[in-house]
This record gives sequence, C-alpha cells and structure tokens, in this order.
Amino acid sequence: PYTRAMGFTPGDALGRLAKQAKLAASTLKAEYEAGKRGDDTPAAVLWSSPIAQFDAFLVLLGSTRAQAAPVEPVTPKPGTAEPVTAEPVAGVAPEAAAAEAVEAAEAAEVTRLLGEVDWAAVRESAGSRSADAVQAVKAMSAQVDWAKVQPVAAQASSALIAAVAAGKLPVGGRTGALVARAMLDQGGLGQRVGRQMAGQVRVSPDLRRAIDIVDSIVTPSSPPSPPPSTPPSTPASR
Repeated sequence: PYTRAMGFTPGDALGRLAKQAKLAASTLKAEYEAGKRGDDTPAAVLWSSPIAQFDAFLVLLGSTRAQAAPVEPVTPKPGTAEPVTAEPVAGVAPEAAAAEAVEAAEAAEVTRLLGEVDWAAVRESAGSRSADAVQAVKAMSAQVDWAKVQPVAAQASSALIAAVAAGKLPVGGRTGALVARAMLDQGGLGQRVGRQMAGQVRVSPDLRRAIDIVDSIVTPSSPPSPPPSTPPSTPASR
C-alpha cells in the first residue's frame, strides 16, 4: 500500500509495473545526463498514474544505490557558506573546477525544489501516520544507508522522503535521478543540499516537523522500560 494522498492503490512496486518502472528509470537517467550536456528537449511523458511514478522512483533509488559514488563529498570548513557556483582557483585543474560547479548547481536545484514544497500539506500527510503513509516512507528509507549518512545529509534525505511520500515533490522527468542521488547522498549531494536548506528548516516549523516525523518512522523510539518490580513485602517478625 502507498499514500492515498498520491492516489496510490495496493500493489507491488517490483511486480506488476516492474518492466514499466525499469524502463522509466533508465529514461530518467538518460534525460538527466542529456540535461547536464545542455540538451533542453522536453522530458518524455512516462507516467500514467502516481503509483507508476512512485514505482519507477523506487527502482531508480535501488539502481542508484547500487552504483558507486563517482566522487568523494567535499566538506567545507565549519562556518563557511556553501557556494552555489565555483570560481577558478589557482592550482586547481579545470576539470575539477567544472565538476565542483556542476555539483554546486545540482545541490542548488534540489534546494530550490524543496523550497517550493507545500510543507504544511506534507506535515499533515506525514502526521497522519496511516499505514499507506508509513509504508511509502519505509519503502524509500530502506534504500538509504543511514549508518553512513552524515547528520546534515540525513536531514535532507528525510525532507525529500517526506515530500515525495506526500506527493508534493514530483519525481518524474529529469528531476527523478537528481532527487534519488540527493536522497542517498551519492557523491555528497545530500550533504550539500542539507547545508543549503539549513535556512529553510530554521524558518519553517512545518518542514522541521515533517523531518521529525520521518525520522521517528525510520528510527522509532524504544518503548520505555517497565519499572523494576517491587519485591513482596516480608511480614515483620515479632
């Protein structure tokens, strides 16, 4: 089962629509790479329903996770702002500078998408904790290696999961592969997005609440330990 807010109906993401989803996922990747090369051809129409889009995104997440990150994440010094564009630096190869600019632009694009999300609606959907909503969150979060994701990237992953599960962040077209990479922190993209969206989290209680709800579903709190049993009282000896 998936979120009713997205119009999902019960189904198996890797079953009935597996072939269509795999084809769509490969198309997303091809469109994403073409977009990086400057191809502005309109995105192909792949989706007949929200469940088809979500199924393909799950397949895309799985295939993205299986790929090794091409570059190591770049960690800025504490207190420095995340750059949106990269300026030429003395002693840095042009190829490295170009890669840095692309990575910064990708993070800025994901951050922009998050900034356009209706977080009040996302919070309401996530807060319902319906079986459908929880299943959708778990289906995506199962692909994230939370033990290896840095806290700032985990925050971005939770925000993306909440938005996609609520149907407020479309993952069709060229954005699908970009969202998948950010959600998995591939190549440090999630870390970059997390640092850029820090201001959004501070000013949006709904965004903060949506992240907290996803985190509680992914890592539920342990139930409180029962109080120690009190030994039966012994009658006082006379």
